[in-house]
Amino acid sequence: MKKNSILTIVLLAGLAAAAQTSKFKIAFRVSPNLSWAKPDDNNIESGKTVFRFGYGVMLDRMFSDNYAFGTGFEICQTGGMLVYKGSGKVNNEDRIWETTRTYNTKYIEIPLTLKLRTNEIGYITYWGQFGLGLGFNIRSRADEKVDYLLDRVSQDGVWSWQASNNENL
Repeated sequence: MKKNSILTIVLLAGLAAAAQTSKFKIAFRVSPNLSWAKPDDNNIESGKTVFRFGYGVMLDRMFSDNYAFGTGFEICQTGGMLVYKGSGKVNNEDRIWETTRTYNTKYIEIPLTLKLRTNEIGYITYWGQFGLGLGFNIRSRADEKVDYLLDRVSQDGVWSWQASNNENL
């Protein structure tokens, strides 16, 4: 697998170098992003912001010096984290718990864009990119962690709460 990855990178790099002199331009892209989830329910707290990366290959087809059609593909990763508390019976015992749910979403995006660039104006070149990105979900997953906070216990007929030992039930 490692040999195939290295060979693919070398071939794409060679193709990218050759394409820069023709009417095609190839670029590799890495795009970091911050994601979060905002619940509509007041009983659910927003969790932490999660940091993810996207990566892909971009291809521009130049049809003049200043105009190009852009496409390619990118693997994008996003997600979020929610934290909420609950209470009830677990294995016939009263408990209070905190649940942390982390969402991970991965999709392929295929951009279809028109790139416009001006000639140099006072050492600056202005450009714009217009179009749309078609996204297709390839994986969605949620990981959940439950921490038991308090257990209701009886000592000599008096009920009280004590810290839980966080055993897996």
